[in-house]
This record gives sequence, C-alpha cells and structure tokens, in this order.
Amino acid sequence: RGRDVVIDTRGADEVSAMSRAVEVFRQNAIERDALLVERAEAAAGLERLVEERTAEVARREATLRVTFDNMADGVVMFDEALRLAAWNRNFQEIVDLPDAFLAEPRTYADFIQYLGERGEFGAGTDTEAQLRRYTENADRHYSFERTAPDGRVLDTEGRSQKLSRFLQDKITLLGFIYTTCTDPEGCPLAYRVFDGLKKEIQATPALHGEVRFVTLSFDPARDSPEVMKHYAGSRIKESRGLRWYFLTTRSARDLLPLVEGFGQDIRYSVDKSTGRPVRELSHVLKVFLIDRSGSIREIYTSTFLHPQVVMNDIKTLLMEEGAKFP
Repeated sequence: RGRDVVIDTRGADEVSAMSRAVEVFRQNAIERDALLVERAEAAAGLERLVEERTAEVARREATLRVTFDNMADGVVMFDEALRLAAWNRNFQEIVDLPDAFLAEPRTYADFIQYLGERGEFGAGTDTEAQLRRYTENADRHYSFERTAPDGRVLDTEGRSQKLSRFLQDKITLLGFIYTTCTDPEGCPLAYRVFDGLKKEIQATPALHGEVRFVTLSFDPARDSPEVMKHYAGSRIKESRGLRWYFLTTRSARDLLPLVEGFGQDIRYSVDKSTGRPVRELSHVLKVFLIDRSGSIREIYTSTFLHPQVVMNDIKTLLMEEGAKFP
C-alpha cells in the first residue's frame, strides 16, 4: 500500500522537497487511519458494553417481575401523576380485575371508580365521595383487609345457619369448591392442601382448638347437604381439636352475595348447540385465611397454596395474639 512505502526525503533539490511534503501527508494519513481504527474499536467496545448492560437490565427486570408476580400479597403502584404503573398477578386475581380493564392506560381515579361501581365500598355508598377521599390521600400507603361476607348456608344435616357462625372466634381457612371438579390444580388441590394441614395441626398441640376448616360449595344445584356429607366422608368428625365443616347453600340466590363478597369468580361453560350451562364450572381457585374477627387476612391462589406457606401464616396470626411456637 502507498502508505507503507518509505520515501527518501534527503537532499536539497525540488524532488526532495516534494518528497518531504508527501511524507507529511503520508504520516498524517497513517495517523488518521490509526485514529479511525481506534474509534472503530472504541465504538465496538461501547456497543458490546451497551448490549451487556441491556441484557443485564433485562435479566434484572425479568427477576423483578417473577418476584413481583410471586408475592403472596396483591400489590399495585401508581406513579406521581396517579397513573397505573405496575401491578402483580395476585393483585389482579384478588381484586378480580378483568384483563380488559388493564389493557388500557388507567389512572387512580379509574381504579377507584371501577371499585365503587362494583359495590366494593358498600351498597348505596357515594362513589364520587370515596374517589375524592382516596385521591386526597393518594400519597399514603394503603393496606386493605376485606371483611368476610355473611349469608345463609346449609350444613351437612340440611340446617340453615349464618356463615358468620363458622368464621369467627377461631382462625378459619375457607375454600370454595364444587364436588365434581376434576381440574388437578383446582378443587382437588385445595382438598389435598387442607388434608396436609390437618395432619400438621393435629401434630401440633399448640394449634388444637385454634383453627377450623370450611369447605363451601358454589354449585348448590348439585351439591346438596347429602352430597356434601358424602364428599366429606370421615373428615367431618372433629379430630384432635380441629373441626372441618362442609357447607352449601339452598340456592344460587343465597350463594351469589357470598361469592361476590369474597371476590370468588365463577363462570359457567355453555353448550354452543343449546346455549345452556353444562356441568363443568370455570373458576380461579381461591382459599381464604380469616382471623378471629372475621377479617380476611390472606388469599391464596393455586400458585401460593402450599401447606407450609399457609401454616406459617396461621402461626403468624396466632403470634399476633401472643402465642409462641418453637
């Protein structure tokens, strides 16, 4: 290459003077080429660094999202302009927010308005007044506890009683089921977890008489008291300080306020040829941990319904009252 040719710049004649001038241009070209190479290497290094940092940020975001989505609590965040910024999957399931609501940009006002229209603040409550109150205090941290609803239920003997009778004075674990459910991650999962917890509670004297289980059917058309009694089997008998109640309702009218109050969504599959409901019900598995006062303290979906997690939460509620565990 011309830039690699050595030019003789010795002498005092015109040729030598021209050679010296050419040598200056050659050296400048060499330096420029070296600078371009250096810049190209720096640009490539910077590009690699950006790619590495971008990949690291993506990994951290993915880790944060997994952590966020697997928190036992439901969490929602709004930015300084009160725009919905982030929420986790458990929040959507607990509050029962449809995907359609979250598919569009939302504000804090939209959220409060939606809850008010759905009756979350109580029948006859002025939603606009609630919106003003929450908006004025939007910079505060809120942690909500939902009070378990009340209504009429039937025990396995067909006796009509208030649900609240089964939700107070002890730590209560309540799950909605229907006896013909075959989804292994649905009602059968709750049944298995309850069974596992029963064994651990029976093996822990400090828990005897402190906890009860309630299984409530949301299929009154098929789950009569007799069916629930058969479904319960020997579990219906009190054993070492633990009582497990199996309940149903007389009708869908009695059931509706309970499932709405708990936020337990139920969908009936429809036969497309007839337009009639079919036997299979669709629902998100939810199990509720309720304290002695009837307040819902935890809601478990299938993702978080693990015996040890629930047992730790039961012990935490009792430790709030002064109980001690090894």
